[in-house]
Amino acid sequence: MKLKDLFQSTKTLKSSSLDEIAAEVESQEYIKSFSEDKVRFLPNVDFSDPKNFAFYGSAEKYYTDSFNRVRNTYPYDGSEKEKYDWLNDSTFIDLYIFEQRYPRFNGHVNMGYPSWGTLSGSLIDGYGKSDTDTYIKTFGGPNQSSLSTLKTQFSDANIYDTDKSRESNLKFKLEDGVSIEMWLKKPAFNTAKTEKEVLFDLWNGEASSSAQYGRLRLELTGASSGSPFLITAMSGASGSQNFSVGSSLTTASIEDWTHVALTLKNSGSHIQSNLYINGALNTT
Repeated sequence: MKLKDLFQSTKTLKSSSLDEIAAEVESQEYIKSFSEDKVRFLPNVDFSDPKNFAFYGSAEKYYTDSFNRVRNTYPYDGSEKEKYDWLNDSTFIDLYIFEQRYPRFNGHVNMGYPSWGTLSGSLIDGYGKSDTDTYIKTFGGPNQSSLSTLKTQFSDANIYDTDKSRESNLKFKLEDGVSIEMWLKKPAFNTAKTEKEVLFDLWNGEASSSAQYGRLRLELTGASSGSPFLITAMSGASGSQNFSVGSSLTTASIEDWTHVALTLKNSGSHIQSNLYINGALNTT
C-alpha cells in the first residue's frame, strides 16, 4: 500500500457566486445569517449559576425573561433564516436557556379541529362519538435496564429508579401524588356533537364496578359556563368523578396556547388538587 492511499483525495471546487449557492439553499439572506451565527463569540461562562453573570438586578428575572423570550418569540414554524436571526439577536443567557434548559421536543398534534367528524349515534352522558377516531395511545415505561451507566451518561434522562417512584411514567398512586402537564389550545367547541373531550385518560382496564378499578382522567367540557376542566380520580368506588376544577376560567380561557398543570395527592380522606394555568396557581 502506498502512503497516499491512506488519505482521501482532495478536490478543488470552483468559486460560486452567492446566487449559485442560494439556488441550493433557502436564500442569500440565510447564508448571511448562518455565517453570522458561526463566527459569533460565545464566552466560557456557566450560566447555570447566576453568580457567574448576574452582578446587577434580579438573577431570577434574567431566567424568567429568557424563558418568556423563547416561548413567545422563537420562530418554530419560521424559515431557517428567521431561526438564525433569532439566535443572533439572543443574549448569552437566552442561548443557554434555549440550548440547555428549555424543553427541546417541540411540536403539536391537531386533534379533531376544525373538522371533528360526523356524530355516530347520540350523546351518552355528554360524550359524542365521532366517525373518525383521533387519539394518541401511549405506554408506561421506562423499563428496567441493566445499563447502570445511564445515570452518569444522561443526568436528565428518565431513569428507572424505584427509590424515587420511577417505575412507570403512568404510575397512579395518590399517596405519592401524581401530576399531568400539557400545552393545549382549544379554539372552539361544538357541543351539538360532543359536550366533553378527553385530554388524558389513564385506565387499568377494570370495570367501574370492580374493586380493582383505577382511573385518572382530565377532560374538557364546553357545556358549562364555568371552568372547562373536569377531573376523574378513582380507585375502586373511592375518589372523585367528573369534578370541576378551576377558578375564573371559561372556554375562552383556553382559546390560545395555554400551559396546564394538575397535581393530585391524598390528604387524609380527601384528594387535594392543584391546578396551575401558565405557571400560576389557579385553584386548590
